[in-house]
Amino acid sequence: MLRRLLVVLLVVSLDASLAFVSETAFSRIRLNHGAGRKQGVCCRTPRLRAIEKSENHGMEEIKLRLLEMEEKCERLQEELRVAQERLRLMEDRKESASDLSHMQEHDVMKQQGLIQVKELIDVVEALTACPSIGGCPWTAEQGALDVLEHAHSELKEISEELSLGSASKHFALQSELGDLLFNAFLLVKICERDGIGGSTLAGAAASSCAKIRRRAPFVFGEGARPLTPEEASALWKSVKQQEKAGLISTIPPTSAVTNGNVTISEKP
Repeated sequence: MLRRLLVVLLVVSLDASLAFVSETAFSRIRLNHGAGRKQGVCCRTPRLRAIEKSENHGMEEIKLRLLEMEEKCERLQEELRVAQERLRLMEDRKESASDLSHMQEHDVMKQQGLIQVKELIDVVEALTACPSIGGCPWTAEQGALDVLEHAHSELKEISEELSLGSASKHFALQSELGDLLFNAFLLVKICERDGIGGSTLAGAAASSCAKIRRRAPFVFGEGARPLTPEEASALWKSVKQQEKAGLISTIPPTSAVTNGNVTISEKP
């Protein structure tokens, strides 16, 4: 931009110089012409013609320089356009790289989360195993209602940490959430162990996934997407009412559990 401003100032200066030269030339011509008339001689003497020729030559040089400056301005404008285009491309690439980096980071965290959840499930499986084969004797004496009471206690502690906001101790909330997650898995395994409601960990997970897909189908590319939170909530409540009325099956069609193994049968 500074270079373009200098060019414009130079062009304006040349225009002023050209106007000054032209005015000076015409003034001299008028003076010489008047003097010639007074002296009774022809105004176009060899000396006057030489002056006119010299001034015309100067004007031609100024015109050529103006043309050169105009061409230079055009080249600078083109260079500026190219530079701006390159800058835009660089910013687009930087933004794409940033998006890719966030996606990769999200994928890494997702994989780490899956690994840790699988490890937690293995821990719960080990605890709920029969004590004679290495399981925990205390856990063997716990019933579903006992675990539920522990879960309620964890919820209270989570509520306390949430109420502290930024004053919460580092990782304190995460620890309490981990305790709640553990109790949730443990509760399901205790129900599975005691044969309560035919519950299994695989079945509970499949049921939860199917329910979310039914009540928020737009998230998974099915149905019209609601435009507002109120519309999304209304859709959720509507599907829930249909489930309770028996109009929609709540049996998860995604899996069939046989001997603790999950077999995928069809998409919900």
